[in-house]
Amino acid sequence: MVTAQRKEENLERTPVAVAVVTSEDLVKLAVVREEDLRSAAPGLTIRSTASSNQLNYAIRGQSLDAFSNSVPGVLPYFNEVQIGGDGGSSSFYDLGSVQVLKGPQGTLFGRSATGGAVLFTSQKPTNAFGGYVSAGGGDYGLKKAEGAINVPLATDTALARLAGTY
Repeated sequence: MVTAQRKEENLERTPVAVAVVTSEDLVKLAVVREEDLRSAAPGLTIRSTASSNQLNYAIRGQSLDAFSNSVPGVLPYFNEVQIGGDGGSSSFYDLGSVQVLKGPQGTLFGRSATGGAVLFTSQKPTNAFGGYVSAGGGDYGLKKAEGAINVPLATDTALARLAGTY
């Protein structure tokens, strides 16, 4: 199921070129930051520009020069909300899927999405109590921890999910 047309529908019935990376694929392919999506989504290029926190998304040659005042051709969205004009690095955890929409998306995502859009979707809360914790370390004092907890407050009425990373 994808939300490329601003509603949930089957990928096979979507009239848009979409590459979908599921949460399982993100783990299997060791995608831990935006730049890693290059290996998971064909045709998508993501690179750091002036700083490591400023990202440039490119699809089918539609890109942005970091030092121009032009509007980017590929827009990133997190849970249907646009993330800045030129994209920005974010904490990359507890994602449900990443959808890469190729080609002009002006009808649904604004006139600036001439090259496409990248839709990041967080995990949704479910009716099952559960969660996960992951921790790791490395050289030079590297420490990383990530986790989430899913709590059904009232079945099918009030659901909560809390996730974080350090």
